[in-house]
Amino acid sequence: MLFRSTTATDLGTLGGTVSSARGINSAGQVVGDAYTADGVQEAVEWNGTQITVLGAGTAFGINDAGQVVGNGSAGATVWNGTTATTLGSLGGDSGAAAINAAGQVVGISYTAGNQFYHATLWNGTTVTDLGLLSGGFDSAAAGINDAGQVVGYSGISGAQGGGTHATLWTSSGQLMDLNSLINPD
Repeated sequence: MLFRSTTATDLGTLGGTVSSARGINSAGQVVGDAYTADGVQEAVEWNGTQITVLGAGTAFGINDAGQVVGNGSAGATVWNGTTATTLGSLGGDSGAAAINAAGQVVGISYTAGNQFYHATLWNGTTVTDLGLLSGGFDSAAAGINDAGQVVGYSGISGAQGGGTHATLWTSSGQLMDLNSLINPD
């Protein structure tokens, strides 16, 4: 559903019974996924009048230039129209979550062997591991602004698969544990 003020618009499906909207840009283009009648999940874009199939997978973000990011059949993917580009990884599987106006993409990438995942920045052909808070095992990036600041979470010491803290990665490469800003009182 797309909600504008008090009006809801059903965005439809690809013949299946399920669709999900996951991102929207300033022009009102919506991205997400929809299932076919055969149960195949496709990444899609709704432009207000029609659904465009981008390819296998799901889309999570769209910038104002219409570049879409998400998880394609081979991992983290950027779609420019229906042309898909796989972004690469840190050695294992990957998934893209958000894209900014400059085309910088963030998400997660597993390390070799798919044991741990790290917050990842894709900037053109460069794949960057954004790192972890001290003692953490996993981290994930969920959003990026036009200044290149990234937000997400990082595991904390001794918390494999457990506790995480909200994290900010600055455009200069510094990590900030946002939980440290909480007044304990």
